[in-house]
Amino acid sequence: MAWFHHRGRNRHHWEYWVDDFDHGMIPKLMPEKYAVEMFCDFLAAGKAYMGENYSRQAEFDWWKEKRKIYVMHPAIKDFIDNCFANYLSFSANYALQKERLHRIYQTCMEVHHEEK
Repeated sequence: MAWFHHRGRNRHHWEYWVDDFDHGMIPKLMPEKYAVEMFCDFLAAGKAYMGENYSRQAEFDWWKEKRKIYVMHPAIKDFIDNCFANYLSFSANYALQKERLHRIYQTCMEVHHEEK
């Protein structure tokens, strides 16, 4: 259970933002700072775990599989989707600029705000 202790107390893990694990798991909206940290953590973990097999496409393929099972607010899943699209389309230096990630987050929040 050490993994749960770590993830349940670190705000850049999606599990931190889920309430009511025992009765259906209700995702809460993750603030921008932690959503960006989570995306960067995904990239870093992918590089660490995949080693020489790492590629941007392999990392994106990993996300497509995990997306199905991770319980996240829909706006945060969209944010991660868009971050990966951005990361696949542009150089890392450009794709990971703070202002670009901020715009992606804001756009996702606006889209999901309009759905209510």
